[in-house]
Amino acid sequence: MTSITIIGGSVAGFQTAIHLKRHGLDVNLIEEHSEIGKPHKCAGLISKTGAKELDIELDDLIVNKIKGARIHSPFGTQLEIRKDDVALVIDREKLDKKLYHKAKMLGCEIKLGTSLINKRNETLFVQKENHGEIIKSKYLIGADGAKSKVRELMNLQLPEQNKLVHGFQAKMSGSFDKDLVDVYFGNYAKGFFGWVIPESSKKARVGLACELGCNPQKKFEAFLHKINLEGRISDELSALIPIGPSLKSVSNQEMFLVGDSAFQTKASTGGGIILASNSAKILANSLNDFLTKKTESIEYEKNLVELNKELDLHWKTRKFLNSFSDEQLEKTFQKLKKSGFEKIVSEHGNMDYPSKFMHKITKNPKLLLLVPELLKFAMS
Repeated sequence: MTSITIIGGSVAGFQTAIHLKRHGLDVNLIEEHSEIGKPHKCAGLISKTGAKELDIELDDLIVNKIKGARIHSPFGTQLEIRKDDVALVIDREKLDKKLYHKAKMLGCEIKLGTSLINKRNETLFVQKENHGEIIKSKYLIGADGAKSKVRELMNLQLPEQNKLVHGFQAKMSGSFDKDLVDVYFGNYAKGFFGWVIPESSKKARVGLACELGCNPQKKFEAFLHKINLEGRISDELSALIPIGPSLKSVSNQEMFLVGDSAFQTKASTGGGIILASNSAKILANSLNDFLTKKTESIEYEKNLVELNKELDLHWKTRKFLNSFSDEQLEKTFQKLKKSGFEKIVSEHGNMDYPSKFMHKITKNPKLLLLVPELLKFAMS
């Protein structure tokens, strides 16, 4: 019998497998698609500091290096934040493939084109092509994305605030500032935002996400018209992004959630590569501590407390932004412009861990203009 089975062959699943195998544990992984990295469902933008936490060589995956961002209000006010090489645009398909080969090299058994159907006690029922199979496994880990089958089998009801937004992205040709990501707020991206992530001065990943119920492709077309962008479209992708506070229940001591299935994504931006990788390590260490009898139970949820504080700050930011009308957001942008916000965030900002700079923002005397907004944020 295999000790641990992981559902989902992407960053969260492979990173969990890698850390478990390093502990010498018996692990297999099943992935529903027949090719790793496809279909890709990620914008592929990660912080430079966070990249170091991936514990993998990224040089051959880097498409572009980003120095900052321009953030656009619904009516055209811009905030510009700059740092030297603050983020990396990576080839996400190659990242998944590299992690796949690393897990396989460590001895993880990986089955592609295989889907989880059900679980009964320590028996997993899976389907490969048109054939049913049985896997015996003591522990089951769901790294199977926003609409997780493992979460369903755990009978976990999502809190009302935990929802999904629908993203749509395509590669486009045009003229771009290759040093800066552009972020756009407006009614074409209700509940989230639009983005332009340059791969070079002539090509970019352009997309948006909006609340469920919208037609993201039609909203995408409206977004392109808004920013006056025309060009060849390729590599279209559509994906669901988990948005909400951290889930407090991600384990029942037999089944566990990690990555998108556990809503371990930044509600502020939708990014999840770094936090999913860190959660994978926490889960692997928690399981190993229990199996080697260092702990009386699997303390995964307890060990997530600090990471969950960061996730909850990202959620407060998302709630704060979503609470404004376009007109209110415009006034806030103008206040931010006057307050020196751009300089403060350029000096102290952190894409992954807002707690590392939040106190510096709220205690800065230049931000007295924003007292009403800061109070609203604190109460959100």
